[in-house]
This record gives sequence, C-alpha cells and structure tokens, in this order.
Amino acid sequence: MPIAGLVFLGWHATNVIVLYFIDFLVDIAMVLALLMLLDPSFKTEMQIPPGPKATAKLAASMLMVIGILCAVFGFVFGMPVFGMLMMDPDISLGKLFADERFRRGVLIHLALSSWTYVQAYRYFAALRKADAQFDVSVPLKGRFHHVLIRWLAVYVAGLTLPFFPAAMVVAFCVATAYSELFPERFANLLGPPD
Repeated sequence: MPIAGLVFLGWHATNVIVLYFIDFLVDIAMVLALLMLLDPSFKTEMQIPPGPKATAKLAASMLMVIGILCAVFGFVFGMPVFGMLMMDPDISLGKLFADERFRRGVLIHLALSSWTYVQAYRYFAALRKADAQFDVSVPLKGRFHHVLIRWLAVYVAGLTLPFFPAAMVVAFCVATAYSELFPERFANLLGPPD
C-alpha cells in the first residue's frame, strides 16, 4: 500500500518514513510498557513497595525508563531520518506537521497502535492469570525483534541511499512482507531464539 501510495496517490516518501519512524518509537514504547506492567520483577527492581502510592510510583518509573530508552533508540535509529530531513531544505518537521494528511496519519497510527497494545495487554494478563509461570517476556522480545529488524532495513537503506527516501519506504515494505511470509526466518535474523 505505501508503494502504491507513492506511485499513484501522490504520497511523499518523506512523510511516510517520518510516520513509520514515529510508529517505530511508539512500538518500542508499547513493548517496554507491556514488559514493565506484566513482569513482576520490574516492580521489585525499581523498588516499588505495595501501597496507595504504588501506582503513581510505577507510572513515574515507567515514564522515566520508557522516555530515556525511546530517546536513545530515537537518536541512534533516527539518523537516516534526520539526515533525510537535513539534506532537503524544502522539508522540515514544522512543514510535515502543518500537513493535515500527515497529522491524520500520525493520529490514526497512534490510535491503532494503542488499541493493538491494549488488546495485547489483556491477552497476556489473562495468560499470566491462568498460569503465573507464563513468561511474557518471550513473545514481547519477539515483537521487539520484529520491530527492530524491520526498522534496521530502513536504517540500512537510509544510510546507503540518503537522497532517496522512497528507497527507505521500499525497504520497510520488503522487510514487512518478508516478516509475514517467512516469520521463522525473520525471527532468527538477530540469532536463534533462546
């Protein structure tokens, strides 16, 4: 669909890549949030005692950890996006967010991602309730690997062909299709599972 949008609907590759970068960061944040909410060791490691203030302390700890990690991931993995924005003087984040279609795309992505991860939370919480020994980190690490590898394809395309944002869109589409067609091979790209 993104490639068809570029070719037939007049979508701008820069808009699509920035949108996917925002989606990448949201996915990272959501996976981290699920790990923190569903893994009891997080509360222990962050030294959050039970009590009336536990929820506020948990939320503050989560926001701090997720914020720091997303800033690090955003800086490191955003290099091709930042380079793309700096190389084209006609493009700026201000201009992107002034585009109504882009803002709508961001809101739709955020809404769909939020809904997906709310459903994932309910699913994994039910599994943990049924089996306290269920290790929620295994499927969430798999999702993290999926998101990371897919973005690495964009990263490589962006570093090798920085003047062609469409190449990054194609790389994203190819990585996504490959992950759907060959999930086992895709999952093993970062090494065999534990």
